[in-house]
Amino acid sequence: MTLEVKKQDKNNAIEKNQKHRNTITALFLCLISFFLIYTVTQTPHSGKYNNINDDGTFVLTKDGIKKDFTNTRKKLDWYSDPYCDDCIAMHEKVFKDIKGKVQNGELEVKIHELNFLAHRQTTNYSLRNSAYILGIAEYEPNRVLDALDIFYSKRFKEVWKNENNHNGFKAISSVLGLKDNTVKKVLQSQSEFEKLVDKNSRGIRYDQKMKDLSPTGSMFTPFIVPEGGKALDAEKEANEKRKNEAAAKAAEAAAAATVAQAEGEAAAEQPQETEA
Repeated sequence: MTLEVKKQDKNNAIEKNQKHRNTITALFLCLISFFLIYTVTQTPHSGKYNNINDDGTFVLTKDGIKKDFTNTRKKLDWYSDPYCDDCIAMHEKVFKDIKGKVQNGELEVKIHELNFLAHRQTTNYSLRNSAYILGIAEYEPNRVLDALDIFYSKRFKEVWKNENNHNGFKAISSVLGLKDNTVKKVLQSQSEFEKLVDKNSRGIRYDQKMKDLSPTGSMFTPFIVPEGGKALDAEKEANEKRKNEAAAKAAEAAAAATVAQAEGEAAAEQPQETEA
């Protein structure tokens, strides 16, 4: 009887220890699971891609391409379309200064590449070239600033706007000094990045958030939004500049006409010499 009791006590102790070990193991697994979930949900740069976000956006910073803004810089959201003449003009006018401010840490810019003017094209120019930009940002991010300068240039559009192939990209890849592997990856991912651009462009002109940010109540390109403010009305500024230039030319022409008229009247008033 005593032996049976001792044996039972031993079995109970073993069972108790096993339950204790199981409890500790379960708690440990719970902690591991919580840690993994917390890490995934709290990591700011998680996603499918290394350098661009899953929506195709990316941020220009003094430390290179990032997925999100830092907390210490002035911020701009920059929506543009490579086919847009106003986007090209804005880029050629101010982007050199923008790049300088990015590189010295004064400013960070989130790039939103769009297929905004698809209805004006037959060659998928916006879609194709926006996708190239995303590919370069993802696979060779240190070249994307120079790439933007080329894609948003009048010369590039003049040469390649009627082409519906990869020849334009292949031509500039050597100018940019892209690695062979980068060119290969960009072309292999072209369809994937085009889908990203197209998805983010659909309906954007009717998006209420964009309308609320617009000074005119409608979406346009380039759509440049400073942090906490409304989009800059680049079209209005361009129109004002054109009006001022036209007014200046009109004033100059009027002044020249007035001078010519005065000279003509003075000549007419001079006495005519007669032969003796």
